[in-house]
Amino acid sequence: MSAIPPILVIGDSHSSFFGGTETILPFQAAAPLRGPVFEVHHVGPGLAASLVERESENNTRAKALNALRGRDPATTRAVILCFGEIDCRFHIVRRAGSDAFGNKTRLRRSIEVTAHRYLSFVLEVALAGFRPIIFGPIATTLLRYEPPYEWPTLGSTVERNEVTRELNDMLCTLSMPHRIDFISIFECLIDHTLQTRNEFYFDGVHLGRAAWPLFVNAMQESSPDLLPLLEASSLG
Repeated sequence: MSAIPPILVIGDSHSSFFGGTETILPFQAAAPLRGPVFEVHHVGPGLAASLVERESENNTRAKALNALRGRDPATTRAVILCFGEIDCRFHIVRRAGSDAFGNKTRLRRSIEVTAHRYLSFVLEVALAGFRPIIFGPIATTLLRYEPPYEWPTLGSTVERNEVTRELNDMLCTLSMPHRIDFISIFECLIDHTLQTRNEFYFDGVHLGRAAWPLFVNAMQESSPDLLPLLEASSLG
């Protein structure tokens, strides 16, 4: 029987970043991807805000809890949670209403709803004895998803990156009193005009191997004890 990878990753399609190849892991796989360091559970197009809902369109909460089931916290060094990009691209803005970008107060409150709902689930993971790590949502894609796509892109790239920056800032602030590790490479993924730097993405949406050094540097600041594991992952 092969050794159980010490770091569990649970998330939407952006969790594929930890899979070691520039491909999107299937989210209906019979078994998660297991490497020497990471066990990756791609739970489908799940929302950060849906992690507290017992029933959602994607059943995100149930899938995330199922990934934790059977894992021993004593032998699991960390649980990296990778959600939020879809929230920033569409759901936060939709919740804020038709004039979301013209009403900053309403938009900020919608971001707060997502941040608090996400953190609530993160604290559940901690309560179960695990060490959760939030990997903050990355800069938004330059590509656009238009209707009839179920979750069309709302706002400009800059507007969506403003939302993403705000959610990252809130998650960082909210996690600190609870001593939850928070990792973000968002600021490295944008230029001075808040445009997304596409050279870090392999398909225009998901991070490629070029972004791995950014993650390692961010991990060094927030979770330096895990660096030896990253060096053994062969993802660099």
